[in-house]
Amino acid sequence: MHFRDKEYKQGRLDYKNAVTLAPDESSKKQVALFRAREELNANTPEADNYVEKVLKFKFSEDEIDGPRIQELLAEQYKKARHSPTLK
Repeated sequence: MHFRDKEYKQGRLDYKNAVTLAPDESSKKQVALFRAREELNANTPEADNYVEKVLKFKFSEDEIDGPRIQELLAEQYKKARHSPTLK
């Protein structure tokens, strides 16, 4: 919610805490993917670098959610890059 209220510093802190609390590496990656989506939606200066970083995550064959979230983020990022409001 902090990202949507333009409280980016607090939003990043919340995501950092969520990564710390995540039970496994797959969950940590998923948290990072959701943060990337929020960075992208908010058009923050960190958005491009962070999104590009998390789009490089590798997931194991038995993981379903992570790759799907990553795929949706990649589609959103591709559309956003072609938008005149994002660089």
